[in-house]
Amino acid sequence: MWLGVELGAGSVIDGRVFLRCYRDRAISIGQKFRLNSREGSNLVGVSNKASIVALEGGEIKIGDSCAFTSVIISSRTRIEIGDRTMIGANVRIMDHDFHSMDSLKRFHQQSSEIASRPIQIGKDVFIGTNAIILKGVTIGNNVIVGAGAVVSIEHVPDESIVVGNPARILTPKH
Repeated sequence: MWLGVELGAGSVIDGRVFLRCYRDRAISIGQKFRLNSREGSNLVGVSNKASIVALEGGEIKIGDSCAFTSVIISSRTRIEIGDRTMIGANVRIMDHDFHSMDSLKRFHQQSSEIASRPIQIGKDVFIGTNAIILKGVTIGNNVIVGAGAVVSIEHVPDESIVVGNPARILTPKH
């Protein structure tokens, strides 16, 4: 246990990381996890330190043998990332909107008024630099998400390539 986070054996965290969870074990990280959050350590550039946050009611589960660089993950419900998933620099994964879409409620809202839906990312997925994964997305196994993609597609099938803003499924990999 590290700062209320369950961290698997053989894990390595390099650099500064912001972690926050409202209850112990709301963030669970598998074995042999690698997190790079050090400025100048990645050729594509690291624009922020890594941040993994499970807000009230949120839960984050990361599988074994995953490798991330300066990722931001924020959960109000549930984010699950499968084994052997690689996430490139500056990727954002958020299962909620952070604030109400109603401008009259934005500054006086309850957290229960903020839209949130779980995210599921399969095994053996690669998510390219600066991609954004939005609430309610399910990504199958062995998927490639291209750099800069903004993914709001509810279901990305196994063996797919996803690119663009807004993201589209380019073609199944074969």
